[in-house]
Amino acid sequence: MSKLIEYLSAIAPFWQFWVAVAFFVERALDRYLPTLISAKLNEIMPAGSRRLLFVWIAAIAFCYANFRAWDVERAAKEVALASQAKLNPFKIYQDGFEVGDVGEPKIDAGNQTLVFPTLATIRLDPNREIEYSNWKILCALDEKNLNSISGTPAGPTRVYAGILCRIEGHR
Repeated sequence: MSKLIEYLSAIAPFWQFWVAVAFFVERALDRYLPTLISAKLNEIMPAGSRRLLFVWIAAIAFCYANFRAWDVERAAKEVALASQAKLNPFKIYQDGFEVGDVGEPKIDAGNQTLVFPTLATIRLDPNREIEYSNWKILCALDEKNLNSISGTPAGPTRVYAGILCRIEGHR
């Protein structure tokens, strides 16, 4: 049922406008120009035929709305897929920005963990999720794993060894 509601909410903004315009024009002509336009319109197309015309307009508007809803969804998917491009396998990221270098990890799919042999970073926030490859991970960066600190113009580079990370999900 929720899929139907989602579908209807996606097409309603596109479909409703065109159907409303079609019916509004006919009703406006009947109301504001009854003798001038309605009489001539009834000669050209009787009320029953106009109703059939409006049903066709509604059907065409419905098809248009489905296409527009599909197009909006497709464009959103393309943007999402572009942002999900595979990341450099020797880098880690936070908020889409590179924050460190890593060695190739040992992956334990059964336990949903991976271990980086080395992790070098300048601006990693250890309390937030890290993006690696196509995963979001959480790593325990303790002082016991800190191998060295070296000064660079960008700030101190912290190098960790044997970092255990838990896979939280897909990015």
